[in-house]
Amino acid sequence: MRSALLSCLALVGTSVAAQTTPAPVSAEAAYKTSLWGTIIPITAGAAILVAQGGGEHDRTGAALLLWGGSLFGPALGYAQADLGGRALKGIGIRAGIELVTLVSGLAVCGMFCNHDQERRANIILLGGLSLVTVSAIYDITHLRRNVSRHTATTVSFTPSYAPDRGVGMRVALRHAF
Repeated sequence: MRSALLSCLALVGTSVAAQTTPAPVSAEAAYKTSLWGTIIPITAGAAILVAQGGGEHDRTGAALLLWGGSLFGPALGYAQADLGGRALKGIGIRAGIELVTLVSGLAVCGMFCNHDQERRANIILLGGLSLVTVSAIYDITHLRRNVSRHTATTVSFTPSYAPDRGVGMRVALRHAF
């Protein structure tokens, strides 16, 4: 009976050391990840657009860098600091703004525009770009505060057996700031 109980405890339970969480990322490290994760792709995309100049060029790569940097860049620091919910919230806000902007621009102009419609669509696109930029700046500048406010409490229960005490339960409580 004892050997069966010990076998079950060995299979089900893990040690407290195995359940510890890694050291939290500092607010400064998360801020730098978020900042550079936004700046580098946007700068690279803008540099590609400038290097291509006018004319008929494939601008897909540059557009994807600009879009990805503005959408996902600010969320990288939140994900690194284990604030995945806040990262997804920021991505959702920026994606929603981009979607509404694109649909509005297409509603004004369609696929074939005259000069007046194109001017109105460009104003809508510029407004949407401004809102996405403000959202990205907000996420980056508030990252340090959000990381420092984030507290995590972990409780782990581990079955234990000691020959002199018998079967028991080990409880570990960890509170990280």
